[in-house]
Amino acid sequence: MISQAQIRRDLGTKNFGKKVFTFDTLDSTNNCVKVLANAGLEEGLVVYSEYQSAGRGRVGRTWESEEAKNVLFSLLLRPPETIAQINLLTFYVAVSISEAVETVTGLTVECKWPNDLTHEGKKFCGILLEASSQQTSTDFVVVGVGLNVNQTKFSSTLQGKATSLKNQCRKEINRVALIQECIRCLEKRYMNLSTDGFADVLEAWKSRCIMFNKTIRIDHHGMFISGLVKRLDPDGALVVVSHNKEIRLLAGDVTVIETL
Repeated sequence: MISQAQIRRDLGTKNFGKKVFTFDTLDSTNNCVKVLANAGLEEGLVVYSEYQSAGRGRVGRTWESEEAKNVLFSLLLRPPETIAQINLLTFYVAVSISEAVETVTGLTVECKWPNDLTHEGKKFCGILLEASSQQTSTDFVVVGVGLNVNQTKFSSTLQGKATSLKNQCRKEINRVALIQECIRCLEKRYMNLSTDGFADVLEAWKSRCIMFNKTIRIDHHGMFISGLVKRLDPDGALVVVSHNKEIRLLAGDVTVIETL
């Protein structure tokens, strides 16, 4: 089991990872962080687990992960209102994790809207952000990250769709080094958000996006639409052209079924 001491050793961050909790098994690292956040723990808290019995992705999906093979963690943010925009924070997380993976593995990471990271078209990372708000302000945001690292076999439903960093690199990946680099990159990018906003993050995400000028098929509130991906707007909306009409898609409204 990866320990708190291993994660904290030579981490070198200011606030992120200052407090770390590690577990053999949890239902969900996001759920654990929510409990600790409501108890008043500070921003930068990290919860890591070797296995999740009820790990989840967007729109109620489950997250499959083999025990003690991958990296599953959640981070607590208490963002100022100037950057407390959960749809844009997703891009900040995606870019930060991409940079961490590229540093540790040397792979070129692809970003798939709104919250997946892929390599050669196969998904190896999912991101789930959950916010807690009070009246008009955001109390906290939980950042959940699931990385397929050293798992090599996947269920039949994921064949051809999912991969791991080990499969792509053809070698074992140091999971401690990876989670440490994730925490470092998340803190560095987060500190820049307060002064620079999201413009740099969105440009970095777009440079990795594999969807532009491709046709995608989406589920929009039960209505299936196919369209050509044209651009990403400054508010994080994906703009798709379908039947000569531009449609703005927000992450909470749609599911990308496939890229054609």
